Amino acid sequence: MHDGNHVAFTSNKLISKIAGYTLELTFSSSVVYRRSHDFGHHGCANHYELDRSFDTTFPLIRLHRMQPKLWFHKYQQIYVWFVYGLTNFGDLFGTFDEIYWMSNFPSRQGFCSNFQVFSQAIIKMIWFITLIIIPTYLHGYLWAFPIWMLYMVIFSYSYALFFAVNHWTDEANFTDNSNINNTDWGIMQIQNSCNFALDSTFWSHICGGLNFQIEHHLAPGYSHTRLFEISQVVQEYCKQNNVKYVTYNTFWDALKGHYNLLKKLGESE
Repeated sequence: MHDGNHVAFTSNKLISKIAGYTLELTFSSSVVYRRSHDFGHHGCANHYELDRSFDTTFPLIRLHRMQPKLWFHKYQQIYVWFVYGLTNFGDLFGTFDEIYWMSNFPSRQGFCSNFQVFSQAIIKMIWFITLIIIPTYLHGYLWAFPIWMLYMVIFSYSYALFFAVNHWTDEANFTDNSNINNTDWGIMQIQNSCNFALDSTFWSHICGGLNFQIEHHLAPGYSHTRLFEISQVVQEYCKQNNVKYVTYNTFWDALKGHYNLLKKLGESE
C-alpha cells in the first residue's frame, strides 16, 4: 500500500497504482493519501504551516510548539495511547471532507476530479457492504462488529505509531516559517525525520521499511526493500557535513522519544 501510493511498488506505474488502492481496504483513501501525504507531508515534513499531519490530532494532542497549549495537554502522554487507537475512524469522515476540499482546486497538485469523487463513493459503498453488511447478515452483529472494531483499531495503532516514531520525537527537528529560511530541502528531510532499528529485518518487514524513514523521505519513489542500500551513503554524508542524523536502536527507544516529546509539549507553553 505505502510503496504503491509512492509509485515505488514496481516500475510498472499501473501495478503500483493498483497496489496503492489496497489502502481502501482500511476505509482510508489512496486519492486523499497521495494528495495530503505525498504532496503535503513529503514536501515539507514537520513544517507546522505546510505539513497537514499536525492537523490530524489537534486539539486532542499537541505535537508542535506553535499549536496552542490547552489545559488537558499536560495529560496527553497518558491518554494518547487511547486516541491513537481511533485514528482510522477519523477517515470515516475525514476522507469525504478532504475529497470535497480537493475537488474545488483544479489548478493544484492533487486535484480530485469528478470521476475520482464518484469512484471513491462507490469504493466506500463496496467496502461497507463487504466488511460490515454481509458479515453482519451471515454471522450477526455480535460477531461481526467486534471483529470489525479489532480490525480498525489494529490498523489505527500501526498507522499512528509508525508515523509518530518517525517524526514526532524529542530528537526530531520541527520547522515553521520563522526558521525555514536558507534551509536545504534535503537537509530538512534528514533532520526532521528519525530512523529506528536499522539492523532489524523484523522491523523492516513489519513496518514496510519505515524504519529507514530518512532515506524514504530523500527517495520516496525508491522501493522500501532497497532503502538500506543508500542508508550508509546518507549517514556518511551527514557525518562529513555535520548534519544531524537521528536513529534509535530499537522501536521502543523511538516510542520513548515520542512519549518524551508529548510530555514536554504538555508542560511547556
